Amino acid sequence: DLTGQAGRIVTARNAVGTDMPFEYEKMISAKNGNNLVLYMNEVIQHFLEKGLEEGIANHKVMNRAVAIMMDVNTGGILGMAVKGGYDLNKPFEIVDEQIRQQIESLPDEERSKARAEACEMQWRNKAVSDTYMPGSVWKMITTSMAFEENLIDENTNFNCSGSFVPFNGARPIRCHKHGGHGSQTFERAFCNSAFIQIGQLIGPERFYKYYSSFGFTEKTGIDLPGEANGIFFSKDGSMGPMDLAVASFGQNFSITPIQMITAAAAVVN
Repeated sequence: DLTGQAGRIVTARNAVGTDMPFEYEKMISAKNGNNLVLYMNEVIQHFLEKGLEEGIANHKVMNRAVAIMMDVNTGGILGMAVKGGYDLNKPFEIVDEQIRQQIESLPDEERSKARAEACEMQWRNKAVSDTYMPGSVWKMITTSMAFEENLIDENTNFNCSGSFVPFNGARPIRCHKHGGHGSQTFERAFCNSAFIQIGQLIGPERFYKYYSSFGFTEKTGIDLPGEANGIFFSKDGSMGPMDLAVASFGQNFSITPIQMITAAAAVVN
């Protein structure tokens, strides 16, 4: 498809080997191959990969790093990078030195299977195939729920004493600032205590309604192999009081990076 077809000239010769160009010669023109146009932006891709390499070095990332950039207007992927993986030019070379040594120490009958499994693991596209707990990035989704339902606005007040007890008998959930943030309007209140309170205003039914509406209950359908689906607290969307409390700031459920950035684009829109 990309190569196209070479041009050629078809001719005939008479019995004594002389060309007969005017009567039998036919020229078949060359045909260009198709072009392959990538949506991804090579400049963006370069900086994504460079930034991930720095992030791994500076923060001692253990399980590879991933970044995606999406056009919020179209959903087009402008850049997608996974670092801590493998050399694209040497896909069958096990990058992790420790794993490679473990494989080499295995008996011959086990070595081939272990190598294949190690290759498959390092080939996984973390952006679409692995799930994770989104953490505080999820707060934009909780905020969208509350704003859409007119439950809060920028001036709604929240009090943070350093921890919050979501219901009687529950263990306190601590804020990252142990002394607390005191009284703050929503515009400045981005701690976990404030978002637990916002989650309580939303309630479990509405929380799951928006969770589903943002697309977290299904795959995005991106044209890449091995896309995983998220994992919620229950199949029917039911949540206990503690589930709702921790889910409001993005804990104890799992989604894929491609699901998260797709929802983030929806928030932007």
